[in-house]
Amino acid sequence: MENKSTSFQVFSFLTAALAIIAGLIIGGKVDDRWFGLYGAAAAVLAGLPLLQWLLWRGLSRRGRSRWPSLLVTAPLGIAALAQIGFWAAFFGDPGMAVNLGVVRGALWDFLGQYAGAVVVIYLAISSFVIVNAVR
Repeated sequence: MENKSTSFQVFSFLTAALAIIAGLIIGGKVDDRWFGLYGAAAAVLAGLPLLQWLLWRGLSRRGRSRWPSLLVTAPLGIAALAQIGFWAAFFGDPGMAVNLGVVRGALWDFLGQYAGAVVVIYLAISSFVIVNAVR
């Protein structure tokens, strides 16, 4: 017999996610940097599967294509992984830290002027997908 209630599924997912996170902390795989420099990125990565599941399920129940949900979650996941990867590499190899800082600064000088437009476009697409998932 299978329980398909939404609250049970959400509770099961959150319980599994918390158990995995607790195991990583206890096992020493997650140190204090996960809650400092890349804490926000780690929190985004922890919440993305639930957001993806909710959007995927919401779009599916309304007879809409589920694939646009990836337009919401994929950019967030890529940005979070890039943030974590940058800081992990920055602190992992002091010799590479200066080069990474210079490259990041140069990229931001060039791409920073487009950041506002990118955020507005992302928010517009995300709003459209989320509205379609819940309406």
